This record gives sequence, structure tokens and C-alpha cells, in this order.
Amino acid sequence: MQDTLDRFHQNKQIFIDLDICGHFDNIPKLHFLEHYLDTIILYGTTDNYNTEYTERLHIYLAKDAYHATNHKDEFSQMTIWLERKEKIYHHEKYIAWQLVGAPPPTQWHPPAVLKHAHLQMMKHPSRNAISLDHIVRDYGASYF
Repeated sequence: MQDTLDRFHQNKQIFIDLDICGHFDNIPKLHFLEHYLDTIILYGTTDNYNTEYTERLHIYLAKDAYHATNHKDEFSQMTIWLERKEKIYHHEKYIAWQLVGAPPPTQWHPPAVLKHAHLQMMKHPSRNAISLDHIVRDYGASYF
């Protein structure tokens, strides 16, 4: 997978040369491809993994913001619109927090990458006493 991604980046200039695509900067789907391999290695298959989340954000942050402008000097109007939306959101969260008695905020700790890793072993293995060389050679566990 990494080899294919590397080959794509080496050859993507042809799309620009043929005027199929103007640039490849800031395309979320291409950015996510940089993380897929690590995610698969850490967590296995990418079930329910798609770019629908970024599309929703694009609709909210770009399209809705653009439609709220008068289509003149859009960037500054979109920025102000988004800033106001964020302030309203934070104010709503503050009001909800006050209504429940203003409990002290909880301390957030970022999750560890392998915090939920689970190792399941067989009770009766199919092979006994395998050497480390065999594990690396036969099973591809190079970092075992």
C-alpha cells in the first residue's frame, strides 16, 4: 500500500500537465491516505472508514458560510459568519453547563495509541517451541 501511494505521488504531475487537475494541495482524501497504512497496522481493517465526515464539514464550513454572504468579498464574510457560529455554539454549551449546576470541568487525558489493544492467545497452540527466526521468517513478524 505504501509503495502504491509513493508511486502515485511520484507520478501525479501528469494530471497537472494534462490539465486534468490543477493541484493536489489540501485534498482531504489524499491526506487521509497518508494515515491509512498506520491505522491498518494499529487497528486492523478500516471498517466504516470514509470521508463522509470531511464532506459534512465542507458543507458546513464552506458552502453554508458562502451562502450566508452577499457574494462580494466572500472570504471575510465567511470568516465572520464562522466565528459567530462558534461563539453561539460555545455560549449554548456554557448555558447547558450552568443549567446542570456548573459542575467543575473534568480533566481530559488524550487516549494512548494502543490503550485498547487486546492480545488473544490460543489455549492449545498448533505448534510448540517455535524459534524467533521461524517467527520472523514464516509469519512475517519482523518486530517480534
